[in-house]
Amino acid sequence: MIRPITRFDIPELIEIGKRMHAASKYSFIPFDERYTADLVSRYVGDLDRFAMRASSGFMFGYLRPFFFSQAKEAVDALWYVENNSRAALRLLRAFEEWGAAAGAANIRIESGAGIGDDADKILPRLGYAHLGGNFLKEV
Repeated sequence: MIRPITRFDIPELIEIGKRMHAASKYSFIPFDERYTADLVSRYVGDLDRFAMRASSGFMFGYLRPFFFSQAKEAVDALWYVENNSRAALRLLRAFEEWGAAAGAANIRIESGAGIGDDADKILPRLGYAHLGGNFLKEV
């Protein structure tokens, strides 16, 4: 089951987020619980942002205009589910529905935390085209 995130979910989502962070390519950057809690709270109840959770994960997204047009695309800010592909797909479908209802021209999933490659395998089978790439260099 998936549902909208509420402020009461924030402590549990922080714990899941810490595990995600530790497994990611960004683990060299300190995890700031207070900052993360504040950021999540800005998504809660904001109709221009997407914030849904499953028992083992979450998905956040938002609308943004193109740099060449006032048309908008729905972009995921963070999509993470621990060991439950069905929940991940339910979150993705809910995000797609939210984006379509909000008038987005397309859905953009930015897979870039470096945790496995499940999204890279699954998304093309769901009609997503590979677009560009992510590069990371520590400084």
